[in-house]
Amino acid sequence: MDRSGSMSGQPLHEALRCAEYIAGGLQKTDRSAAVLCDDTVHIPLPLRPAGNAEACRKALAGVESGGSTALFDGWQAGANLLEGKTAGTISRVLLLSDSQAHHGLCDEQEIRRHCARRAAQGVSTNGRRHELLRPNG
Repeated sequence: MDRSGSMSGQPLHEALRCAEYIAGGLQKTDRSAAVLCDDTVHIPLPLRPAGNAEACRKALAGVESGGSTALFDGWQAGANLLEGKTAGTISRVLLLSDSQAHHGLCDEQEIRRHCARRAAQGVSTNGRRHELLRPNG
């Protein structure tokens, strides 16, 4: 989840609401994690068995916006959590962002290569690709 300055107010509120909604729909056999990014990456909820929306709510309580958007770094941290855990499962990184990346890796072709490599390893990414990969500027 992007928590950068551009997500201030309603966008961050909606992203948090979406995260809680998604967590509430997971089964106990699912696994989930929460990754926050601005110009740094923070993992308030490491990969663990899901089925407890309250754990997600508590992990994301008090999240505030600030900093630049290192969208690739946040995506990569989420993909790294799923590394090696894909055999026989659906492994997916869900990006909740306004897609205004301007910190860290922003080169669209390089990001596409990383996404393709992870997809070949069984880790897909959900979002509107043309917006997720568009650097701000």
